[in-house]
Amino acid sequence: MLSSCVPESNAMLHSVHCLLTTVNDSIHSLERTSPCHEMKYVIARKSDHSLINNLNTCRACYLLLLFTPASLTAPFAVGLGLQRQRWLDLVVWTLERAGPAFIKWGQWAATRPDLFPPDLCSKLAQLQTGAPTHPFAYTRQAVESAFGCVCL
Repeated sequence: MLSSCVPESNAMLHSVHCLLTTVNDSIHSLERTSPCHEMKYVIARKSDHSLINNLNTCRACYLLLLFTPASLTAPFAVGLGLQRQRWLDLVVWTLERAGPAFIKWGQWAATRPDLFPPDLCSKLAQLQTGAPTHPFAYTRQAVESAFGCVCL
């Protein structure tokens, strides 16, 4: 669908305006045929941030609930040394379920015995060799849906 061009006083500006309008209309018509058009449209709209805010709120609540047990028991495990090994297992479990960014943080922390206790570093080293994995088909599907292309 081509939009009508508004006549400009300058012929060159008029031509550029018509070309840009045509290209813009073509892009929008292609986007409307995309299977993810509705989701892309909602996320791309500057005026509607409610979906993004809701997703961020859900993620924040999930992380809060996930980290609460390790946070509440930390003073007993660190200060008093009560059941320290179980607490270290809980920390690794929590980081694994929190997602890739937290796993990466745990991997980094495992290499810093100058900043963290040695037993914590040795426990977090499990994340370097035993991090949760997923099949390559999952990665391919995520890349294809994110970039709208088919990977070979």
